Amino acid sequence: MFSRLKQLAGEALVYGVSGIFSRFLNFFLVPIYTRVFTPEDYGVIGMISAISGVISMFVTLGLDSAAIRYYYDTDQVEDRQATIATWILFHLAASLSLAAILWWLSERLALRFLGTADHALLFSLLALTMPLNAIGSISWNLLRAQRKPWLVVGLSLGNSLLTLLLTIVFVVLFRQGLRGVYLAMLCAAVPFFLVNIGILHPWIRWHRFSRVRLLQLLKYGTPLIPASMAYWIMGASDRFFLEHYAGLSDVGLYAVGGSIAALMGLMVSAFRQAWGPFANSIRLDPNCKEVYAATLTYYLVLTLGVAIGLSMFAPQILTVVATKAYYGAGPVVSYLTFAAIGYGAYYIAARGVGEVKKTAHIGWTTMLAAGVNIGLNVWLIPRLGIVGAGIAGLASQWVSAALLFCISQHYYPIPYRWRDVGILLSTSATIVAVGVQFHTDNIVATIALKALWLCLYPIVILVTGIVTPGQCRFWTRHLGWRARVALP
Repeated sequence: MFSRLKQLAGEALVYGVSGIFSRFLNFFLVPIYTRVFTPEDYGVIGMISAISGVISMFVTLGLDSAAIRYYYDTDQVEDRQATIATWILFHLAASLSLAAILWWLSERLALRFLGTADHALLFSLLALTMPLNAIGSISWNLLRAQRKPWLVVGLSLGNSLLTLLLTIVFVVLFRQGLRGVYLAMLCAAVPFFLVNIGILHPWIRWHRFSRVRLLQLLKYGTPLIPASMAYWIMGASDRFFLEHYAGLSDVGLYAVGGSIAALMGLMVSAFRQAWGPFANSIRLDPNCKEVYAATLTYYLVLTLGVAIGLSMFAPQILTVVATKAYYGAGPVVSYLTFAAIGYGAYYIAARGVGEVKKTAHIGWTTMLAAGVNIGLNVWLIPRLGIVGAGIAGLASQWVSAALLFCISQHYYPIPYRWRDVGILLSTSATIVAVGVQFHTDNIVATIALKALWLCLYPIVILVTGIVTPGQCRFWTRHLGWRARVALP
């Protein structure tokens, strides 16, 4: 079992190295944005990001998950070619169609959600970028399926670095304001579109397009659309409620809090990228269930430890990366970091229903959780502002994961260590609830006090036997070696 977990950890670390650099590059923009843009401007970026998220769902239609599953279902080259060619051609047609609609509606969307038609150009630039990024998502998912993480890392880092440099050029040097953000995205997408076309060229064959395979992919993928919609509601609809009840400035504060929580998101993202191909590749192994069970425990051990640190030190991080106008974002960070962990746990929970191809359960469970999110947003945001939005996101993400765990266990029982899960969640929540209250007039003393309190987390893990000293030595040696390989 540990050999399999080493394989997962190794690939997740590779994706994590990419994520660290990519998130760092994006995080590097936060001090720039908070000094160039007002919270209201930052809110505009957050609103457009939320709108682009819902459009992306109708571009993918769940076919990314479906195509990867059918790719793994056979070793026959022709069958795989039919799957990938059908996926590429349909995805490209869908992205072009929706981009045209977005261009046509750009002025109306700007008036409705941003309060002025002056921002219509931002939606037009987003429409031009969308088909270019659509090809990129196919290329990267295919490379993940082929277990080529280093190529994915190279493309991701290159795209992030170019976007960062162009953003600095357009926003800081050319003083293009919000328009510069989306000009940078468009200009960075063009060269990588050409690179990704080159990667996909052997698969793009019109005669390989199969209507039968498209129907099979849609049958598998379309039940995931309600789930995608629900997860968009849980992850992005709070911006619309905040804009309605509080205004774009609060959306901006919430977005800055999300930028800090995104440091947690890079771990979850690295895990998600490695988890799908890995879980499918070992599904026929006799001990695969034990590996799946251990994965949940180790995933929570690592991510909850990082979440505790980000939550307690969020005020200190904000003093470094933002101006005083954004300090109000601090309280929401803890809720968003723990919500991100729930999002990753949902992917582990989906292993069961994915194995037996009962993906319809993903749809209704996440829709129910989305209903919880909407209800809590309506109730809490008028009373608590951005904190209310954070609570709604946290609750809905974990409701979704819990429901899917229950359903998956019915179809495909996995021996998860629920005692350890309970201890980890309750301990981390308690440490954060107490730790965020620590404050002195001396910032050094405050940091030292919080760091000392943070040490309680590994002590509890060792005392309860969730992780033994021997396992710590094993993972330290293994991940240390991986880190040296990842960063030559």
